[in-house]
Amino acid sequence: MVVIYGMPVESQGIKLLAAELKNKLLLYCPDYELPDYLQEPTMMDSHVAFLNKQLLMDLLFKYVSTGDYDKAVTITKSLQDDNVGFMIEELIDRLLRAREPNVFAYADKLWSAGHHDIVNDFFPSEVKLITKQERVKIIGRYYDQALKLDANVDSYNDRLAWGDSKDKTSHRVSWKLIPVWENNKLLYKIMNTEHTMYLKLDVNVDGYGDRQAWGSNNSNEKRHLWKLTPVVLETGNVLLIENHEYGQSLKLDAHVDSYGDRLLWGNNGNVDGNPGYFGWVINAWP
Repeated sequence: MVVIYGMPVESQGIKLLAAELKNKLLLYCPDYELPDYLQEPTMMDSHVAFLNKQLLMDLLFKYVSTGDYDKAVTITKSLQDDNVGFMIEELIDRLLRAREPNVFAYADKLWSAGHHDIVNDFFPSEVKLITKQERVKIIGRYYDQALKLDANVDSYNDRLAWGDSKDKTSHRVSWKLIPVWENNKLLYKIMNTEHTMYLKLDVNVDGYGDRQAWGSNNSNEKRHLWKLTPVVLETGNVLLIENHEYGQSLKLDAHVDSYGDRLLWGNNGNVDGNPGYFGWVINAWP
């Protein structure tokens, strides 16, 4: 780490120093908060800090994982300006492998700040599709079935959610994930675009404690909100999709109906240990 006291970052001297330090992969860290032992020796009220790769990556990882998104966005933009995009790639890979849900909030904050190129250049396809609110297919990895809503409604005008045994292209399997910020956490409403209905879990449980998934016209309840957790598998990335109200993650039924379709459920129990079965693939629609 190199810290310069009493010189503005815009000064010519700092610019020349930054160019030299960059060759040693010591990079400028905007708004770096000095540890106590570096604050004591000086009475200067300003400083410029240059951090090595590991310190900078650890700091950025901490900001994302603790939800300090403004600082994370500022540092990420600085890395892009320094033409060290490989560090952004490494950070995102680390976040994904750590199963850090805040990777979606991080992308959303970058996008909202106008840094569309960073999102497009460095984030995986499922994060880009969700962040840009594009139409997607939500496909159960284990059974390779895309989510849809039933053609019929019940007495509440709700529709059961299913995995389709064949269809992966029609409007029935088209969804959008709509961001909802709550207490500095990013959750999503999952909307079927054919019916403009929102995915939720039933208030009632079956004999296993599982809850059926439905599409409804309203979306104003906690059970309409979903948390996304990324998981890296050898075969590709998947998401665990957990209901905010009940803490149950989505799964497809082990049994099929006469069409080969499978009902969608919230699972009563922890799914972290089996993402290959409970994971969902997000692809562009159609």
